[in-house]
Order: sequence, then C-alpha cells, then structure tokens
Amino acid sequence: MSNASKGNLFELLNTDDSIKVTKANRSIEEAIIPDGVTVIGKRAFAMCKNLKRVVFPATVSVIEKEAFRFCSGLRSVVCENGAAVKIMDFAFASCSSLEEIDLIKVNEIGNYAFSGCAKLRGVNLSQSLEKISDGTFYGCESMESIAFPDSLKQIGEYAFYNCKCLVDLTLPSELNEVGTNAFQCCSALKKININDIYLWYGIRFKNYNANPLSLGCALFVGDERICELKIPNGITEILPYSFAGYKNLRSVIMGDDVVSIGEEAFCGSSLNRIVFSKRLMSLGVGAFCRCASLENAELPAGVVALPERSFAYCSKLESVVLSEGVREISKHAFSYCPVLKKLSSMDGLVHFCFSSIEGCHALETLSFSDKLKLLDNKELSHCSVKFINYSGTKENWTKLRKGICDYYDIDAATYYKFMDIPHASIIVHCSDGEITEKYYSREDVEDEYEGDWGHYVAPWLPDPIKKMWSKE
Repeated sequence: MSNASKGNLFELLNTDDSIKVTKANRSIEEAIIPDGVTVIGKRAFAMCKNLKRVVFPATVSVIEKEAFRFCSGLRSVVCENGAAVKIMDFAFASCSSLEEIDLIKVNEIGNYAFSGCAKLRGVNLSQSLEKISDGTFYGCESMESIAFPDSLKQIGEYAFYNCKCLVDLTLPSELNEVGTNAFQCCSALKKININDIYLWYGIRFKNYNANPLSLGCALFVGDERICELKIPNGITEILPYSFAGYKNLRSVIMGDDVVSIGEEAFCGSSLNRIVFSKRLMSLGVGAFCRCASLENAELPAGVVALPERSFAYCSKLESVVLSEGVREISKHAFSYCPVLKKLSSMDGLVHFCFSSIEGCHALETLSFSDKLKLLDNKELSHCSVKFINYSGTKENWTKLRKGICDYYDIDAATYYKFMDIPHASIIVHCSDGEITEKYYSREDVEDEYEGDWGHYVAPWLPDPIKKMWSKE
C-alpha cells in the first residue's frame, strides 16, 4: 500500500517499508529532508539549479540514480549519523558548485556519482567502503586530497580522471585492483605512499594510465623513495603495468622466486640495470618497451619466447644476451633500438621475425642455427642487417626463406626480374657456401615516381604485382 503526499518543497511517497522523496520544487533553495524519509528517488532534485544546501536525516539509506544531477548551485551536503547509505549512479553528477560532502556513513558509491563536481575539494570516506566505482570522482578538478579507508579493495576505471589538483595519495593495504585510466590526467600528482612494498606487488593495474606512477610521481615506502628495487623472495609474478612509466626507478634485482613479468610491467620507466630471476620463464608484451636508459639485458635459461615489443624503443640498448632456450622472437621485439649492436646466443631459435629488429640501424650481423624452421621476412628492408651466419646448407636456407619480399607474398625471382632499380643485399654464410640475398621495399618503387602512388601503378611492373597494388 502506498500514499503520496505533496508539500511546498517536495513530494513524498509512503509505502509499507519506505518513505521516498519523489519530486522536488524546481525553485527550492534548501532541502532539509524530514526525519523518517528513507529514499531519495531517481532524479527527485535533478535540475534544481537554485538548491544550495541539503541535510539528510539519519533515516536516509538510499540516494537513487541522478537524484541531484545538474544541481549546479548545490554547495553543501550534510548527512546526520545513522544507518549506512547507498549512493547510486550519477547521484550528484555535474553539481559544479559542490565544495564539501561527508561520506563517512556511505558504504556504496555508484558509477560517476560525483563526476563533474569541479569545486569538490575533498571527501571523508566510510571505513567500510570496499570499492570506489567507475568514474566516481571523474573531473573533480579541485580535489586536493582524499583519505582511502583501510577496507578499500578496488578503484574503478576513470575514478579520478582529471583530478588535476591531487598532489599525493596513500594507498591502503587491502587494495588489489585499479581500473583503466583511473588516474589519467592527474597532472599535479607527485607522491604515492604505501606502508609495505609487498602491497605494490599485489595491485593489478588494468592499463598504463591506471598506474599513478606513469604520471611521473614517486613511490614511497614510509620515508624511503623507491629508486632501487630489490624484489624479495616470495614474489612470483610482477603484474602488468606495475612500474609502468616510473621515472624514479634506476635498477631492479629480482628474487629467484619470480617466474613471470606481466605486460608493460616496466614500460616507459627509467630503468638502467636489471638482474633477472634465474627461474624467470615468461615476459609479457612490451615488458621493457621504451626503457630509454636500459643499456643491456641478459635473459635467463627459462625464457623461451620474446613477445611483441619486449624491448622496443629502448634507445640506449646496445646488447642482449638470449638464453639458449629461446625458441621464438616475435614481431617488433627489439624495434627501433637504434644502437643495438648484438643479439647473442640465438642457436636455439625456431621462429624469427625480421620486424623484431626493424629500425635497429646498428645491428649488421645475425647468426642462426639449422634449428630455425620459420623465418618471417616482412620489414626486412627496414633493417640494417648485412650478414647472416647460418649453420645449415644453402638449400635449406633457400627453402626456409623462399623469397624476401617486404610487403607481398610473391615469388622473389619474379620480383627481382622486373625490378631494375637500386636495391640492398644481405650475404648469407651457409655451411656449404654463400648466398647473396637481394631485397626491395615498396619505398624503392615509390622513389621512382614522384606523385600520388595511390593512383599510379608503374607499367613496367609484372602483372602479379600490378594486380595486387592496383587493388589498394
């Protein structure tokens, strides 16, 4: 049974188990919710632009979706001590004048609940709160500080996006997940505090911008700034993005229990020295990508594959010692490491992509054993390799590579026959003699014609090439 009543300021709906505010007078300036009200209904005060202050009684337990959305004049919200409160999605979104709110009794906050509250400087969170939902404080540009409760386990995606006045954060010991882009554009953030380094190893960041270290801030354990990382025994995995973008990091020494390093775990950091765990078995995509200070790396025997972008764009990387157990080097693994001169111990390789060394202008010699079974020739023309040492026969090499053509899977002999233009070559030293490999790139052909290549197919090209290129 329900009973609706109207007053000058807002309408109430009485049911057997609740009293709900369903609609407010749009000209209302102050809302002192009467004792006994348990629910503020969906959009009940939405667009009340003259509303400046709200006082909730102890009986209120739910503030529904968009209840105060677009109340652009709302400055203060007061919650009297009482039962725990649930604030639902977008409840106070775009309350652009809201400066303070006490959430000490709020145990659940919905998605984007305070998004766009540009003047909100800070909040007190409940000690029982376990999750800050997606976009909760999105665009709270004036927020200077926030104290996380010890109970907090999860921070959702975009939760603090563009909170550009946040200066430092202290992360609680129970935190285990931070969502996509949670701290993106928090440009003033300079310091992250934790009580124990073990806490950091247990946080799963969903992407690069989820990790506040990517903003250039420093990680502190107590009063100690973390610059040299000694990963203790007992840690078996470096989770994805754990130290992504960390500009204070100089060296990492891994305990022997570490068996895997996650995707982009150290991507973009200032790491210049690393000692790997002897038991390491796997690297994630881009694990050390854009480590601009890293000069050399020696991988342990357990690593059998280098995934995409493992060490790409490491501008000072000069040498990499691979273990004899490495079977595969994937595309772009070392792309654009311009001073890389040496890849050692590749005798165990079964699969190699030339795109893995694209842009490695100092790397002139490669060595392969006859164990090599698959050779990906794409992007060969973007490499600077001049010599290849191959322990197999010339016949096996010819079968292995079939024809080096940068962009198209066609017979190399057909390609060479019709290409009377300058080309590069690689000398392959096999067990029974030498082979000189010629290769061409599409750029070679484009240089022969000054114009819009997309509307031109050279008449002297063979029909198979004309057909493929004219379709683009």
